[in-house]
Formats: sequence, structure tokens, C-alpha cells
Amino acid sequence: MRHAIVTAGTKGLGKKMTEALLTKGYSVTATYRSDREKAEALLDEFEEYQYRLHIVQLDTMDVSSINKAVDQAYEKFGRVDCLISNAGPYIFERKNCLIIQSMSGMRW
Repeated sequence: MRHAIVTAGTKGLGKKMTEALLTKGYSVTATYRSDREKAEALLDEFEEYQYRLHIVQLDTMDVSSINKAVDQAYEKFGRVDCLISNAGPYIFERKNCLIIQSMSGMRW
């Protein structure tokens, strides 16, 4: 059985990736940063996959936290086949980070 680690895998897009991988037969270590209650609720939501779903706390800005999470995942499943690096800052409002103007002056 292949195993994936999904950072920020308990909410939003990460949760959808976790679900997709589980339905494709993967075992998944889904990480969360601070919302433990929401993360643990995932085990109830995906009850049929509980034996293949592992939830761990991870702060991607802390090397020791990264090492600990990977060690826990490897200890539980014996392998790591892929990493979905989904963790990132929450954006409270949409901003134009980059505006590309074509010759016609359209914004993308």
C-alpha cells in the first residue's frame, strides 16, 4: 500500500486531497497545525478509512516538528511514497499578487 503525507491535510483543499488519496487506496498521514479538534473529527468523518488515516500535528516552520511528523508517519506505515505540500498562509482577502497585461490590456 502506498503512503502519502498531506500537509494541512485536515481542512480545505488538503482535506480533499486526503479524501482522494484514501479512496485510491493510499494510507495517508494528514497534518494539522493548530486545530486539533477539527483534525480529529476527520477520523470520524472518514471512519471507513480509519486504519489507513493517521493525523499528526506539524508546524512547517519548525525543523524538529517536521522530523517528528515524518518519523511518526514512517513508524506507522513503514514508508513514505509521496508528499503533498499543501500548508501555507491563510489569505484573508484576495489580492493581485501579479497582474499580467496582454497587448490588448486585459488583466489575467
